[in-house]
Amino acid sequence: MTSYTLRYQSEHEARIVHFTAEDAATALVLAHEIARHHSGELWRGSHKVCTIDRSQGRQWRPGWVGN
Repeated sequence: MTSYTLRYQSEHEARIVHFTAEDAATALVLAHEIARHHSGELWRGSHKVCTIDRSQGRQWRPGWVGN
């Protein structure tokens, strides 16, 4: 299992959630469920895996694409 960190802004405060997952795909699914209606960033250690951008119709951008 690999450790991941999800950082997102809820209605009233910034949130940081630490969790483990088998792989990045599973971590992305979990991140979408944890921050269901919020944009955020998924990290593996000091490496940004992706940005979840809810403002543009529930899209995500891999961490290596212009982030």
